[in-house]
Amino acid sequence: MKPFLVFLLLLPLTTVALGTRGLATRLYGGHQAIPTQELVAPDDDMQSKQQDNKLVKASLLRNVMFTSLPSTSLKMLVEAFERIEAKGGEVIVQQGGVGDYVYVVAEGECTVTVDGELVPDPDGVLRSQCIFGELAVLYNPTRAASVIAKTDKVALFRIDGDTFKSVLNTVQNTNDKLELEKIDEAIMQIAGTQSLFGGDIIKSYKSSRWWLWTRWSGTVLQHNLWPTFLNMLFSTVTIMILRRFTDPIWPIGMAPDPSHPLIIKLAIFQKIWLYQMTLTTFILTFFVNKAYDFWKDVYNIARCIQGRLNDFHLLLATSATRNNDGTYTPESESLLDDVAASSRLSHALFWGSCARRFEVLITPRGMERMASRGLMTSKQLQVLQSLNVPNNQKHGACLEWMMVRAFRGLDDGTLKDRGLSKLLMGKMCELRSTYASIDDKLSGRMVCFMLSIRLACRIT
Repeated sequence: MKPFLVFLLLLPLTTVALGTRGLATRLYGGHQAIPTQELVAPDDDMQSKQQDNKLVKASLLRNVMFTSLPSTSLKMLVEAFERIEAKGGEVIVQQGGVGDYVYVVAEGECTVTVDGELVPDPDGVLRSQCIFGELAVLYNPTRAASVIAKTDKVALFRIDGDTFKSVLNTVQNTNDKLELEKIDEAIMQIAGTQSLFGGDIIKSYKSSRWWLWTRWSGTVLQHNLWPTFLNMLFSTVTIMILRRFTDPIWPIGMAPDPSHPLIIKLAIFQKIWLYQMTLTTFILTFFVNKAYDFWKDVYNIARCIQGRLNDFHLLLATSATRNNDGTYTPESESLLDDVAASSRLSHALFWGSCARRFEVLITPRGMERMASRGLMTSKQLQVLQSLNVPNNQKHGACLEWMMVRAFRGLDDGTLKDRGLSKLLMGKMCELRSTYASIDDKLSGRMVCFMLSIRLACRIT
C-alpha cells in the first residue's frame, strides 16, 4: 500500500518530466515508447535555427541595403525568416504577381526569366545567399521577373512583405524611401526590363504627326503653358478694368479705335510687344532647331559608343579559347562575363553623369544601391568611392577594368593574341574619346546659349 501511495505522490512530477503521452502509454500498457524527438528536439531545433539565422544574416550583409541596419533591427529581420523548399521547375515568383515575400536562397539554384526569356549571366542564375523579391515588396506592386527552381530541390528562406517593410521602416525616414524609389526606378530603366520600361537611354524619334502632337514632357508647350496662361489672365483682367473706367466705344472682341485717348497712350506698349514678339519668335525658332541638332548629334555619338563597345566585345569573343565542340571554356566564359559586367557598369555611370533622369545613380547612395542590386561588387564600390575624380569621369575606371581583365586573359592564355592587345587598346581609346565627345557637346550647348542671347539682344 505504501509504495502505491508514494507512486501517486510522485505522479505529477513524473508527468512533467516524461510528458503526458509517454506516461499514459506506460501506465496503460501501450507499447509506444517515449519519442526521442520529444527530449532532444528542442536542442536540435535551436541549433538548426541558429545555423539558419547565421546563413540568412550572412546573405543580408552581402547586400549593401542591410549593412547600415542597426544590430537590433538586423536581428529582428533575420529571426523573421522561415525555411521552405521548392522542387525543380517550380515557379517561386511569377512575373506580374504581387510582391508578398522576400526570399534568400539557402541551397540549390534558381533561374530568372523576364518576358519568358532567360536573363543573361551573371544575373540569370540565383545561387546560395542570393536575395530576391525585396524590390517588389518595397516599391513595385508587381514582380518584374519570374524565378524558377533550377535544381531538383531548392531550399529557401522567406519573410512576409509586411514584416520586412515594418522592420526597414523603423530605420528609414520618408526622404530615404523616396530617394531609394527614384534610384530603383533609374536602375530598372538602365537594366532594360522590357515589360516595365523600354530600356532606352535616348528616346526614339518617331516622325508621325499624331506621335508629335501627343508629346508633352520636355516640349515648349509644357515649359510655357503656365506663364502663357497667367499672361492671358492678366491681360483679360487689365482689359476689363480699363473698359470699366474708360467707357470705350468699341464692342468686346473688336479692334480698338486708334484715335481714342487711351489707345494713343498705350501705343508705346504695342511697340514693346512687337519687339518682344520678334525676339521670342527668333529665340524659339533658333532653339528648336538647335535642340533637334543637339539631339541628332548626341544620338549619333551614342550609336558610335554602342559600335565601339560591340567592336571591343567582338574582338574578345572571337579570340577567346573554345572547346572542341565550339563552346567557350569556363575560363573564357568567366572573362567575357567580367568584361560585360564592367561594360554595363561604365555605361550606367556615364549616362548617370550626362542624363538628368539617371543622375541619382552616381550619388553615393545610388552607387551603394547599384551594388546591392548586383550591378557592381562591393570591392568595385569601394574603389569608385575612393577615386578622387569628378563623377562624370568615374566610368573611366570601368573601362580600365575591362582592359586589365583582357590583358590578364592574354597572359594566362584565355585569349589568343594575334596582335589582339594593340587592337583592343585602339578600340578602347576610341571608346574613351567618343564618351568624352558627349561632354564636349553638353559644354558647347551652354556656350551656344550665351552667344544666341547676345546676338538676339543686338538684333533688337
